[in-house]
Amino acid sequence: EYWSKRQREDMDHQRAEMDNRRADFEAEADRRRNEEGEHFDEEAHTFERSMMERRIGLDEKRLAIDEEFNRKREELGNGAGGQDQNTWEVLDQEQQSAFAALDEQYQALDQEGQEYWANRQREDMDRQREEMDNMRADFEDEADRRRSEEGENFDEGAYEFERSMMERRLQLEGQRIDINEDFNRKLQELNSNPNTNDQDWEELEEAQEDAFEALDLKFQALDQESQEYWDTRHEDHDDDHEDTQ
Repeated sequence: EYWSKRQREDMDHQRAEMDNRRADFEAEADRRRNEEGEHFDEEAHTFERSMMERRIGLDEKRLAIDEEFNRKREELGNGAGGQDQNTWEVLDQEQQSAFAALDEQYQALDQEGQEYWANRQREDMDRQREEMDNMRADFEDEADRRRSEEGENFDEGAYEFERSMMERRLQLEGQRIDINEDFNRKLQELNSNPNTNDQDWEELEEAQEDAFEALDLKFQALDQESQEYWDTRHEDHDDDHEDTQ
């Protein structure tokens, strides 16, 4: 009776944790929704909520298996077959088979989650590349419009500089996409490797952080170069203006 009571208490505790998990999930979603406003990703939230509920459903199945086999062990222990070692072994094998089938469902759920986020990330990368192409087209359209309006007063030197800066910035954005894709690929490799340990995860995260920090320095250098160019242009313009007075 003592161990039966302990097991029931443990089951009740686990069910309470499931309810807390739901509450924490919704509270965090509400907090992010308030902070992010229209930028909150409702689609991702709906997917993650569905995955959480399905995982909790599997957790409940695990509890049900435990309860079922605990009951069967009690019945076996109190019955005439309790002295038969083969009967106990068969019961253990049945439970192990039930848990093995459940573990396959957990793995399938994890795989579904990984595929969803991999697809979302690919779509996001494709969208960013499309935005980069649109940026080029918009830049050239605006330059053509100004060239037509300003005629001989159009500043070809400034146009060439800005075009060069845009292309270099887009190259850096492309490098950012490459870093993300490389990280996601390695992330999937670690997820699929049963020998992955905490150090592997830490090293991957550190490598990504280092790559992004190095890239941020390139962005800063590019911004600094642009600032120096325009400062010099303004100084030259002021000098020319003084000479004409």
